[in-house]
Amino acid sequence: AADLNNDSSIDYTDLNLLRDFMLDCNAEKITPERITKYNGIDVSRWQGDINWEQVKAAGIDFVMIKAGDGTQTESSFIKNITGAKNAGIQCGIYWFANARSVEDAHTEAKVCLDVISKYQLEYPVVYDFEYGTLNNNNPLASDRVRCPEAVNAFLGDIEAAGWYAMVYTNKDFPQRYLNLNEITSRYALWYANYSISHPDVQCSMWQYS
Repeated sequence: AADLNNDSSIDYTDLNLLRDFMLDCNAEKITPERITKYNGIDVSRWQGDINWEQVKAAGIDFVMIKAGDGTQTESSFIKNITGAKNAGIQCGIYWFANARSVEDAHTEAKVCLDVISKYQLEYPVVYDFEYGTLNNNNPLASDRVRCPEAVNAFLGDIEAAGWYAMVYTNKDFPQRYLNLNEITSRYALWYANYSISHPDVQCSMWQYS
């Protein structure tokens, strides 16, 4: 993440500027040298009780909090976002996909929007569409047309509601199931790759550990 308008904070303006830079190969005003790096973590119920003051003291600038799974709210979401906000840590959320159709993705977006409606987010609303999504004979696993359509359905609903939409993936998953360029030509990317020293794809957020 980056403070591109030099106002000492990260907000949707910075994220939009970064996305525009990533999507525009001829960008001149924004250069990599101007990007300030910010450190973040992602959390869910599996992290248990978190001392958010210690997290802040450790130099963490932002947190991506799991808010839900399919049509269910994450049990730790309210506790985590309240604790992070009280500690002065900027927040985004991610929503794990269980959609088995485009219609399901729209339903998940509606539930997600209901869950986050009370909060101010400085970082994106992310659709975590990955291997676990396609378990249990999910018909999307064998449909490279409907699969990205489901992702775009969720992200489109999130963006239409006024939030900054982002997709989460790694290097292998889109090669098997998605046309990633079709998605990232419109939406920002949270990219996970633990085996490299710097991102090997254009992304707005890189998860390296």
